[in-house]
Formats: sequence, structure tokens, C-alpha cells
Amino acid sequence: MKTEIGKITGKDGPNRLIIEADMRPLTGERIQPASFADINHAIYDTDKCVIDSEASMANHLEAVCKNGPGLGPSSLVPELKGLPHLVSRSVNPETGEEIVITDSLSEGHRFASSYFVDAKMGDDSTFLAAFMNEVGSVMAETSPGKSKKNKKTKSKSRPYLSKDAMYKVYKYVATRDPNSLVHGFVLMNENIRLPRLLTATLDSYGTKEAMVGGVHFDHLGKTRSGTVPFTRTDLLADSIKARFVIDLSLLRSYGNGSDGLSNDEKELVFGLALWKVFRLLSSPFRFRTRCDLVCSDMVIRDENGAEYEKTNIDMGKLLEKSGGEATVLDYPWDEWAKAASSRSEEADE
Repeated sequence: MKTEIGKITGKDGPNRLIIEADMRPLTGERIQPASFADINHAIYDTDKCVIDSEASMANHLEAVCKNGPGLGPSSLVPELKGLPHLVSRSVNPETGEEIVITDSLSEGHRFASSYFVDAKMGDDSTFLAAFMNEVGSVMAETSPGKSKKNKKTKSKSRPYLSKDAMYKVYKYVATRDPNSLVHGFVLMNENIRLPRLLTATLDSYGTKEAMVGGVHFDHLGKTRSGTVPFTRTDLLADSIKARFVIDLSLLRSYGNGSDGLSNDEKELVFGLALWKVFRLLSSPFRFRTRCDLVCSDMVIRDENGAEYEKTNIDMGKLLEKSGGEATVLDYPWDEWAKAASSRSEEADE
């Protein structure tokens, strides 16, 4: 008998929840896998291939939270209304023009992005300074290390965070950007590393390469590249599997009842992770131009093989208990204008 999935975050629950989905192409049989510098497609064990990396899958799982390419609270799908997240904006001091730069559901480094940590709070302190002050970090001298050239380097003062301080880190992030707990982030100089709570992979099995050719025509001679013959390598696969692993033991470690996350906050983080997975698998999803896949079957189990029933995740109810508002941060206009100008010049070259 399958167990209902809703109440497994307690101390007696499993350590991992694993969702395995069989995927199939919507158009024909060929698919376009991820390509990596120097190695092209990541084929391993002769006939297995990485269709998407863990980092790329995290980006896809964030994309399902949006109703389009916009930024900020208005860009969230209705089910996630009230989801706390970070928004970085910049205001032109001369004209008062306001530009929303990014938000933590779109920015690759999430909570740790410079667009947030270097932005200003209402009292003119940086978001990072306010965060580190609230969690109560203690500066400690690190021991001298050695460089690649085996030369001693000087000691550096880096934050030391006690167990109590880390509970405050979890709480601070959960109340302002629970998505960053789901996918993790690193503040290297601050000695804070939160691993992924949700790890996703997409791989093909029984993989064969399919060579495809074509020509990009420039009949008017107006493009920079001209007429260019090209080849590309697509893949044929006997099967394609998406796997999503939620680390429940890690989630439990984020609160002990009196410190860190409350039970309601843990349920929100778990529910958000699960909602993202079900949302991505609920309809066809285009992972890239020629990789449009749909889920044909799904199994939910724990690390011991016990299976679970899929249930509806009521994000509205979870957000009523532990939701909040977006934290809007002010990024310096001069820095933003300089970065925007630099990107414009690169595009013109």
C-alpha cells in the first residue's frame, strides 16, 4: 500500500524522497542534449548521456515559478502569490527612473548574487552587512594556506559561524527567500555554504548519436556570418529518465524545534520543492530548442523503496502560514549603469 506524501518531513520520515519520471520526446525521436566546453555531449558508460546538468535542472525548476519573462512578485504564477523572494532594483537619481534588475528566482547565484548582497537596505546598510549582523557571525583568523605554487599565504580574517548562528542563517533565508534553501547557494568569503535540498538530473539510456546537417542562408548578404553550412549532433535514446531527490534529513537539520526553521517553515520549503517537480512534470517542457519532453510515467519512493502516492501541493495554504512579501533592495545606479553600458558595447562589437 502506498503512503500519502504529505506528512513525511517529521523525524520518523525517510531520509530521501526520490521522484523518477520516464520522459519521451514530443516531436519525432531525436533530442538535443546539453553540450559542454571541450567535451561536447557528456556520454558515459558507452551509451548513457547527460541531457541536462544539476545546475541547469535547477534553473528549469525555477522557471516554472514564473508566468513569463518578467521580474518581481507580479511575475509569479498565481499559486505562488505571497512567496518571499529578493528583488534588486536601481533608481536613477536624476530622473527617478526605476529599473528592476533581477530577482532571486531568476538570478543564478540566488541569495548570494552581488545584485542582492551589495544592494542597500532601507537604512543604507548593505543587505550582506545586515544579514551577517543579524546571524551574529564572529570573525576568526584562518590558518595560513598554500597556493598552487606552494607558497605560504597570509592569514585572512573570515567569519566563524557557530551552530546557533547557522540556525539563524537558515531562519533568515527561509523567511526572505525559501527558494534559495531549495537550490542552495554559497557565500564564500562569509564561510556559508548551503547545499542543494533538491537535486535533479536528466539522462538518456541506450543512446546513439544522430548526425544532422544544414545551411544557414544569407540571400541578401546582410548578416555578419553570411551563408554557413553546419553540422550538429542530436541523440536517439531507448529511454530518458528525470530524477529528483529531496534531502529530507538535510531539511530536518535546519531546525530543532526551538531554533532554526519551524515545522511550518520546513513544510513550506518541502512543499515548494515538491510543487516545482510536479509542476515541471505536469505538462510538456522544452529543456532547450530541440529537447521538448513530456512525462509518460512517474514513481515516487524513498531510499528504502517504499512508494508514495502523488498528492496535490496546496501552496496557497502553506504560504498562508509561512509566506510573506518580496524584499526589495536598492542596487547602486552608477554600478548598474556601468554594467549595462559594458554589455551594450560588447553586443555592438
